[in-house]
Amino acid sequence: MSKSHKDNADNLKTILKINYKLFSIKPILFISYFIMILIWAVSPFITSYIIGKMFDILEKGMMRDYYFLTCIFFGINMFSIYIMKKAGVVDALITFFVGKAIKENIVKQLLKSDSNINIGEILDILSYDVEIMEYMLQTQLELLSQCLFLIGSTIVLMYINFKITMFIIIPLIIASVLYWRWCNIYKEKHRKARKENINYSIRLSEFINNRESIQFLANNKIFNEFRRVNKNKNRVLLDKVKQNVLMNTVTELIKHVGIILILLFFLANSNNTNLTVGNMIFFISYIGYAGGWLQLFNTTASIIKSGENTLERISEITNCSVGETVNLLIGKVENDAVNDGVNSGLIFKRFRLSKKDRFHDIILQAGDMLGITGDTGSGKTKFVDSIMGYSDYEGTVSFDGNDKGKIGYVSQEIHLFDASVEDNITIFNKMDKDKYDEVCYIANIDDAMMRGTSNIGVNGKELSEGQRQRVAIARALYNNNGIVILDDAFAYLDKDNRKSIMNKLSQCKNLIVIFVTGDTQLLNKANSIIDMKDMKINIISGNN
Repeated sequence: MSKSHKDNADNLKTILKINYKLFSIKPILFISYFIMILIWAVSPFITSYIIGKMFDILEKGMMRDYYFLTCIFFGINMFSIYIMKKAGVVDALITFFVGKAIKENIVKQLLKSDSNINIGEILDILSYDVEIMEYMLQTQLELLSQCLFLIGSTIVLMYINFKITMFIIIPLIIASVLYWRWCNIYKEKHRKARKENINYSIRLSEFINNRESIQFLANNKIFNEFRRVNKNKNRVLLDKVKQNVLMNTVTELIKHVGIILILLFFLANSNNTNLTVGNMIFFISYIGYAGGWLQLFNTTASIIKSGENTLERISEITNCSVGETVNLLIGKVENDAVNDGVNSGLIFKRFRLSKKDRFHDIILQAGDMLGITGDTGSGKTKFVDSIMGYSDYEGTVSFDGNDKGKIGYVSQEIHLFDASVEDNITIFNKMDKDKYDEVCYIANIDDAMMRGTSNIGVNGKELSEGQRQRVAIARALYNNNGIVILDDAFAYLDKDNRKSIMNKLSQCKNLIVIFVTGDTQLLNKANSIIDMKDMKINIISGNN
């Protein structure tokens, strides 16, 4: 088997697997949608046949039969409109459930990932590629219904007029399929369109993230790079527009060629009594609306190809194979098993961050406070990340014998929701008032503004840096199973707030507190101190 045939076979298996996974999300909705669009595909064929009969009856002056067929015609059209309305509702429900499942799985995977992922690429995938996956199976179901309709209608047309069907309709179908195949090959040349869009999103996010520095630089090279990426994006977008215009033009051309051929056939056989005006109108109508399935062929091919590209892109950023990515997107992503009880101990066995260091055994119990200090780049954050599971290390870290624990964590870079202080602390969960009041007391959140219900702005921009840190500390205290890690979480707090919060934390006998700081006054509150030097752990006893 050649490489191209093997690739096609692998792609087909992938598409079938995706379809199965998509179908398993809401099978009843997909079945209902297929039945509805099949009815919708057949109804224009029936109405065209009725119109043709109406012309023949009108020519014979049979007005009673004409009025009867008119009523049937309107009844079928009203039923078709009703079916399409219901199909639209079902389509919206399918899109919602599929999109919800895919986005939830991507977010879960990103939360579990310890890789450095570009946010611009992620946002671009979530905004476009997920939509491709949402409509992937619906489009194929539409195509399947049209193919079934095409086979059935061709048989009926051959019964009505064999010559027109054999020498005009079927050749047009073959030409349409060949044209669809050509369009599919043509699309391969423009696969980089999405890549350019992603590059544009990445550059844009980088510019925004570095806006504090860029706004003071009079460096044209920076903006020339942005213009270059934007130009490439617009160029490939123009190529796609040209391609779509060409596809639509040729589609309309095939339809009109078919209509002209049917008219010429009737003119050449005008003396044939078996050919009526109704037959001519029926075949022309068939060409008119059935030509729409040609566009559907192209749309389906485009979405399938885009779906394959989506899997490749997501597999790259998540470091998974394409098969694993299918399960990631549409399968059920299991949450890591986490110890839901209160952790009374944190145990490090034969632990080290670097081969240059010796192994360490460290045991922390509820009520302990571990201070971590050291120069920049000495390994303080890596030590914290090893507990969180974000960094590699040698040895084991366990929470009361469990591999996973729920940790309250405040990082150096704080991210808050554009919501109330309460929602930020509880992370949108139902508030436990006693627990909420306790953590607010410890974090010194006691004024009316901080405890109000109004939103605090994007990433807490309505608050000062010190207030943002206090909200983050309260959130960590509210959401943990007995372990809190504060990575330089007092940098923007004044002396009084630092002292007050640390005094209150030292009185929490059911909590293990690990904090990173260079403040010697805060370190004095620790039971144990680790002085990090060149990724080496140096354990020092604290004053308490």
